[in-house]
Amino acid sequence: MSDRPYHPFADAPLQGGSSGKVLDIQYDQLEELTGSDPEFMVEILEMIVEQTPEVLEEMDALLASASFADLSGKAHKYKSTINILGGNALTEVTKDLEIQSKQNPTTENLTPLIADFKSLCTDMLRQLRIKLQQLGAG
Repeated sequence: MSDRPYHPFADAPLQGGSSGKVLDIQYDQLEELTGSDPEFMVEILEMIVEQTPEVLEEMDALLASASFADLSGKAHKYKSTINILGGNALTEVTKDLEIQSKQNPTTENLTPLIADFKSLCTDMLRQLRIKLQQLGAG
């Protein structure tokens, strides 16, 4: 993780979401995809760490502007990115966000999902940074 610009969400402390969901990252799919190659694993994990703060900002902006179709599309795309980390609470919240942005698109309905999404992303970033250190990245 080199020379990446500062981002306000990047080192945010874990804030418990209203759902109380716990993120359990499974690295099996990542290991299978990469053949357990540490350098390839680092590359993929760094990509997720770098993209996530931007996704968080974009989702906030889409919710604020009531761009629900775009919010659904962004959730769908991000869900595809994080699926490699196993079917966990973040994948489920992202899927719910995608579906609710289509089926029941109100700010009141989506705000709690966004809060849970942010909380789980913050936890994911913390866990991925630990994994990256274990893999010797830095």
